[in-house]
Amino acid sequence: PILGHGLSTYRDIYNKYRRVDFRTPDDTQDTITPQSAHNEYLTIAATQGIVGLIIYLLMIIMSFLCVRNFMRRAKDWEDKVIIYSIAMGVVVYLVQVLISFGVVSTLFVFYTLLGLMISMAHTNERAKENKLGFLVRSVGATAIFIFVIAGCTFSFFSLAAEYHYQQAQSNLARRNIEEVFKHYNSAVWYMPYVSEYYERYGDFLFKLGISMPEGTQEPYLFDALTNYEKSLRLNSNLPHVHMNKGVLYSRLAVEVEYRDVDLSNLFKDIAVESLGDAVEKAPNNPMYLYKKAEMDTYYGHYSTSKDLYLKVLDIRNPYRDTEEKLKELEQYL
Repeated sequence: PILGHGLSTYRDIYNKYRRVDFRTPDDTQDTITPQSAHNEYLTIAATQGIVGLIIYLLMIIMSFLCVRNFMRRAKDWEDKVIIYSIAMGVVVYLVQVLISFGVVSTLFVFYTLLGLMISMAHTNERAKENKLGFLVRSVGATAIFIFVIAGCTFSFFSLAAEYHYQQAQSNLARRNIEEVFKHYNSAVWYMPYVSEYYERYGDFLFKLGISMPEGTQEPYLFDALTNYEKSLRLNSNLPHVHMNKGVLYSRLAVEVEYRDVDLSNLFKDIAVESLGDAVEKAPNNPMYLYKKAEMDTYYGHYSTSKDLYLKVLDIRNPYRDTEEKLKELEQYL
C-alpha cells in the first residue's frame, strides 16, 4: 500500500486480488485480466502506492496554486480568460478519469494543457540572474535533453515492435506463414524484455504446431515452449501463460510417448505442475481450478481432481458442468 506493485503492473498482479463475488454472464470475466482500474487514481495507488498518489495529487494542486497566484496579479482580463480556459481543460480530464483511465491520446492532451497552464502562470515572473540559477537551468536543460532522447529511442523501439506484431497478425489472417515468422522475430528483437510478445509468439507457434500432421508437430511445439519460458522469465504472474505451457507439455507428452515413455511421463508431470502454477497465481479464478481438475482426471489423479472440482464449486456454484464431472469421478473413487 505504501509504494505499490510497480509501474504498469496492474494486469500482472490483478489475479492475486481477484474477487469471487463478481460475476458476469457466461463467466467471461474469468478469461479477462484488465490492464487498469476504471479509475485513474485507483490505478496510480495500486501501481505506485499511496506515496505515488500523493506526489501526483501534489503536482496537480501546486499547478492550480500557480494559476490562482497568476489570476491575482494579472491585470489583462484576456490573459485571465486564457489561463482559466486551459485550467478547465485540465479539470475536465481530472474529473472524467474518476470513471476512466488515461490513454496515449488523452494523456498527451492533459500534460500539454498542464504544461501550458504552468508556463503561462509564470510568464510575468522575472527570474533572478545569478550563477547558481544559470547552473541549475543548464543542468535541467541537459537532463531534459537526455530524457527526450531516451524517450524517443524507447518510443521508436516500442512502436516498431507493435508494428511488426500487427503485421504478423495481418499476415496470419492471409495465411502467409513465412511473413508471420519474420514479423514475430522482429517484434521480440525490438522489445526483448516485454513478456507479452514472447507469449503471443508462443501462442502462434502452439496453434501452428497442433495444426500440423502427427509426427511433424514437435519442432513447432518446442519453439512455442521456448517462447513461453522466455515470457515467464520476464513475468511469471500471468496464470494463462502457465496454463498454456501446461497444455503444451501435455501435447508433447503424447507426441513422444511411443519412442520415450520416461520423457513422456516427465512431460505429464510438468504439465500438471504448470496448471498448479496457474492455480497459485489466480486462486479465486475457478477457470484454472477447473482446467487443472480436467488434466488430473485425464492422468488418473482422481482424488486430487475431485478436491479441485469441489473448490470450484466453493468459489462459484454452479460452474459449467462441474457437478456432472464430479458424478463421473464417483466410478473411479
